[in-house]
Amino acid sequence: MKNFLGISAKIVLGLVLALAFLEVLLRVMPTCNLPLTTSKSTQYVSKPILPNQDVLYSRGWMFQIGNKVEINSAGFHSGTEYARRQDGSAVAFVGDSMIENIMVDSGHLLHPVLERKFKNSGADVSVYSFGNSGSGMGDIVNFMRMASEKYNVKNFVIKFDRNDILDDLRHYDGHFCYVENASGGADIKLFPKNTAYEKLKNVAIVRYIFSNIQLTPGSFLEKLKAALGIKKDNPKLSPDKSPSQLSKNENILLDAFIRDVLKIVGNNPKRVLFLLRGADAKELLTAKFKSAGFETLDVDAVTKSESEADLSHFHNDLHWNATGIGRICSAIEKTKFFHEIAKLAPKAK
Repeated sequence: MKNFLGISAKIVLGLVLALAFLEVLLRVMPTCNLPLTTSKSTQYVSKPILPNQDVLYSRGWMFQIGNKVEINSAGFHSGTEYARRQDGSAVAFVGDSMIENIMVDSGHLLHPVLERKFKNSGADVSVYSFGNSGSGMGDIVNFMRMASEKYNVKNFVIKFDRNDILDDLRHYDGHFCYVENASGGADIKLFPKNTAYEKLKNVAIVRYIFSNIQLTPGSFLEKLKAALGIKKDNPKLSPDKSPSQLSKNENILLDAFIRDVLKIVGNNPKRVLFLLRGADAKELLTAKFKSAGFETLDVDAVTKSESEADLSHFHNDLHWNATGIGRICSAIEKTKFFHEIAKLAPKAK
């Protein structure tokens, strides 16, 4: 019995020391370090990022992707500050991690690349970026409201795919989501952050594992239930059953989203360009947005690569790299949206 207890104690001690060493190592190395967020949501942002940060970030088990992330005073990934344009000659990219893109250095993000294209065309246009990982439709609309009210932004480029609808239906913690109301429409509601998960992320080992396998408490529980055979289908979520169609619930939320987007731009759909990605229901979404008067751009088509050496995204991640961002901005430069803004903007100095 004593031998058993002694061996068990040595094994436990060895594991504790190994975990302690790994914890220290992961705290020293830039392993999936993320910009720090605040504990309280604001009027516009569900997961506010603390301003004025420089964070060394890496991704992948072997740290294949590395980048220095600059967070400006507005709390967004940008190497430049956002100033209010009194003349309204400004454009804002809004969306999820595809817009935020902490894997790309600040000089090659969507907003500085497009701003340079406006300048090269002779137009003085400021371009901002309001992106936050996991953002759905409710978050997008709130970013638009913030850009409009704080910075007098009149024009918007919205990255969109079906997941943005499904994210709202799933009511993810730490996000603004559209929720159906009693009158048959939908309104935006805040779902507070999971404080236990936020505290758990302070442990470097946990943060490293969850970041690299793209796991959240919600998705972990879903996978666990599926493994145990107790997962129940949510009738509101039906992408696998009808991938080319939207459910009734999805249409209700999407209609509310379109209504609010139009309201922000003064019912002028020409002030909005939708960047559509993902094959799931893309044709239907394209038709829906065009019927409301919006211009759309198929970013999958413009970022298509001919070889592995010419990818528009990272080899081990589908977020756009600098090459992909350049291709997207070149495609935006050819749109009516771009030319109308450039035509009305002050002349660049």
